Amino acid sequence: NIPIRARYAVSAVVPPNLTANDTAVSVQWTFQEDGNLTQLSDGTTIPFLGPFTSNSDVRAIFAPGFPINTVIDPLLFADVLGDPNRRRAVPYLFTASAFYVKNGAAAPTTDDVTIIDPTPAIAYFVVVPAGVGDFVMSPEDAEKQPFKEQGIE
Repeated sequence: NIPIRARYAVSAVVPPNLTANDTAVSVQWTFQEDGNLTQLSDGTTIPFLGPFTSNSDVRAIFAPGFPINTVIDPLLFADVLGDPNRRRAVPYLFTASAFYVKNGAAAPTTDDVTIIDPTPAIAYFVVVPAGVGDFVMSPEDAEKQPFKEQGIE
């Protein structure tokens, strides 16, 4: 069996009105496995992605983790995406939201305001067992394709 790995390339739109006192844009993220939250960046235990200082900055995040940068560790089957025994499908969900701290002073104050994107980026995928045709084909009509593709810019 070839190990399955997910790679998310994360970028953020840097607002043109950031001042020297504002923090750089960072990204907070979550990872769910089989409907359960397995990890989220909290800035301390698991770092945020960033800082992003221009619109061309890109940071990668991997599942299972890579020996570099931020690490996502699947928990259902230790350090593996999908069921290694190929008995059942396992769904995954990755979300990411950009944020920065608006600060009119040179040092942090109680007036700081966190500006967060209310529309997180979402990536959903399912790792299916062997016999993928049985999993994805419509039981009612073999001619119907169950796939749809959506993109957000």
